[in-house]
Amino acid sequence: MSASKKKESDPVSLSQLRALALGEMGFRVVDFGLCRLVYFWDALRGLTKAKMERYEFTFNIARMSVTALLNIQMAPDDRITPSQLWPDWGDQNEESEKIDPVEIVKITRSAIELLNSRKSV
Repeated sequence: MSASKKKESDPVSLSQLRALALGEMGFRVVDFGLCRLVYFWDALRGLTKAKMERYEFTFNIARMSVTALLNIQMAPDDRITPSQLWPDWGDQNEESEKIDPVEIVKITRSAIELLNSRKSV
């Protein structure tokens, strides 16, 4: 019997929820066992929101740093603002260029490697 790939529409198993709760969300086994499903989803939404805020913060730090490094090398009249370099986090619209999901994974991995290398310094 061949293993089939999981589709987005497939239901999530209890073991997957438990792995997420214990591994990513910081639940203890007892907490997960006693937790109502609605509270689990609330905690998951909170975790997702916190991660998105961290991504936005990292995005803004990178954007401001790159802008500063570029402006050091430019004449005062040619300097740019961070929003001229990259649009603000919330300014993404439907017409903006679509990025391939594989490219997003590559960018994310390189950013994580960069952040991890900075922690060890």
